[in-house]
Amino acid sequence: MKKIKLSKGKFAIVDDKDFERLSKKKWHFTLYARRSVVENGKRKSSLMQWEVLGKPRKGLQVDHVNGDKLDNRRKNLRIATPSQNRVNSVKPKNNTSGYKGVIWNRICKKWIAKTSFNKKLIFLGYFTSKLDAYKAYCEACVKYHKEYARVK
Repeated sequence: MKKIKLSKGKFAIVDDKDFERLSKKKWHFTLYARRSVVENGKRKSSLMQWEVLGKPRKGLQVDHVNGDKLDNRRKNLRIATPSQNRVNSVKPKNNTSGYKGVIWNRICKKWIAKTSFNKKLIFLGYFTSKLDAYKAYCEACVKYHKEYARVK
């Protein structure tokens, strides 16, 4: 494992076998390790993860297994649908319950657990305890999303 320097004092992690090829290019930090390329006279963006795995076909994305978008080691990258990639995301910053998949319903004064699968919302129930709601969310995530489930 080696590190490649990005802009803004950030580093991307890559496998030793990818380091030499990738380190010859200039990378900058956005949310990902990114570089600008010119194709057919047009400026486009290329992601480091695409240069490691190959750019996925239309409708698919590269998912970072551990959630670290700067960890571009091959064992941490996999092709996923947008839905699978979303399920593997970390808890949103604006989350107020402290738990992924759990929200407070102020009308009925209960915690609600929910997830989605195949573009459909799955309501998991009302709960008096947010921990119970979170447990229901975790079980549903593992059931529906299998290895893509990130419950933390």
